[in-house]
Amino acid sequence: MSDLLSSLSEQQLSAVTAKTHALVTACPGSGKTRVLSVKTIHILESPRTTVAAVTFTKDSATELRSRVLSMASGDIESRIHTGTFHSLALQQLKENKALAGCRIMSPGEQFVVLRRAWTPYSDMITLDDAIIAVDSIKAKMNPMLSSNEPGFEVYKSYQAILSSERRMDFADLLLRSVQLMQDGTLPPLPVTHMLVDEAQDMDEVQYQWICCHSNNNSSVTLVGDDDQSIYGFRHAMGYEGLMQFVQEHRATQITLATNYRSDKSILDYSGRLIAVNTSRVEKKMRANSDEDGTVKVRHFSERMDEAEAAVESIDRHSKETWGILSRTNQRLDMVELALTEEQIPYVRVGGKSFWEKPDPAAYLGLLSAIDKSTFLGIANALAWAGITDDKLEIGKSEKNLLKRLKLIDNDLKKDVEFKAQRRTLTSFIKLLPEWKAMLQKKRVGLVATGAAVWMSSFAGDNKEIMLSRCAETVGKLTGTLTERIKLLLSKNNKDTDKTVTLMTIHSSKGLEFDHVWILGFENGVIPHRDGILDEERRLAYVAMTRARHELIISYQFSGTTLPSRFLDEAGLR
Repeated sequence: MSDLLSSLSEQQLSAVTAKTHALVTACPGSGKTRVLSVKTIHILESPRTTVAAVTFTKDSATELRSRVLSMASGDIESRIHTGTFHSLALQQLKENKALAGCRIMSPGEQFVVLRRAWTPYSDMITLDDAIIAVDSIKAKMNPMLSSNEPGFEVYKSYQAILSSERRMDFADLLLRSVQLMQDGTLPPLPVTHMLVDEAQDMDEVQYQWICCHSNNNSSVTLVGDDDQSIYGFRHAMGYEGLMQFVQEHRATQITLATNYRSDKSILDYSGRLIAVNTSRVEKKMRANSDEDGTVKVRHFSERMDEAEAAVESIDRHSKETWGILSRTNQRLDMVELALTEEQIPYVRVGGKSFWEKPDPAAYLGLLSAIDKSTFLGIANALAWAGITDDKLEIGKSEKNLLKRLKLIDNDLKKDVEFKAQRRTLTSFIKLLPEWKAMLQKKRVGLVATGAAVWMSSFAGDNKEIMLSRCAETVGKLTGTLTERIKLLLSKNNKDTDKTVTLMTIHSSKGLEFDHVWILGFENGVIPHRDGILDEERRLAYVAMTRARHELIISYQFSGTTLPSRFLDEAGLR
């Protein structure tokens, strides 16, 4: 990446580093962390300055600090403070003995307390909705503005429990810090400059925390990109928050319009799309790259065809990186299956691996039980068939698997209610010796198919295709059945040498790949039927601008699905 000092004129750099407030809006690929690093070094050249560099994640804070220290000369380590909003607020409260004897809860403890607070209101709101409601209320400075919203009573109950037990959650850290700074009982961090990364993602409480430092004569620089504001569901203020800072603090606004990531055509099409949004900072973006790049749109009649095409496009001998992106984790399952069948290494970020999900896990558990003559995997499958736990407990002292299954079968004869389930069990008792004999002859594929067909008989038609694909995948691998299962369960790891990454679009923000394939570019998905259109457009824009050299967009075209309207807006149809 080119040194970003070249993208700032001397006048602009002076405005950023002088004792003024500055807002910098950076286009995707302009390297916001790098901008922060350059400005931090410049500011710290004066021995009288101290800097707080604020980020949203611990990893980002660590990376920023590492970059600054590696680029700097002289002793500046004691004059730079990097951290997340919450870690810096905690440091601030501790140093001023302002925690009032409260202990910070772990996420596990927080869930238990939330559940306690929700229980009396369980007939009014679900636990998941209550958690979302409490999170939303705690992102606001004045919780009473939410007094008419569902979940407010849960919030009050939750806060009452925290108060009585002298506990705080992470949201309370920031809110208490702001409240105490606003009433003058807590001093802001003693820094001359504050640099905030990804500022488009700040919520109302984070915004006020920044303002408290700005109002205390710290020179504040916000670095962000309003076009990448995709966390409205987390209460991010986005463009409106950035513009509010400009107005309230008379901030200097600087636009960095050079994109250091994407080739020209990728930047051109994504730029056309995002320009449809009206509430944004206008940017005349230019690609630093001289290459045109490649943008393709493909359509398929079936999702599995789409997944297989994505995998077929990957050159397994190349070291170039691939990002396979989707709106949801579920859409990535078929790609993971196809990668497994082709034995292409990959990393799946966020969400569970396909093989860790209930249906595939039950299938692999059944295969393992057949291979090792154990009861657990078979019991799980029988439970799916509707055989109750008390029935499965019959004969638990019997060590011979077949004998135990026959004891259960004999008991089921006594109850007409279990007639269908008994047929399922009877068929399994008949098939088990046959499968064991096939394994002796190393006919693993036949056993894999047989087990999938047997499970399909009670799993329902909607899962038949999935189980069939599972069987195909197991059949294409090599080795014993146990070795194949072990291989499947070891696929989703954190090996950074792997060149293929599967992830949702939200998880991909801030990353980049040589090649990007976006799955499911369909109306109802991207944009989502329940989404806010401008934010959905920003989400698509973020996905497109993850690509350096090649962008492939695909969608399913059938009687029930139509290509995304964003393709027309981007000039791709």
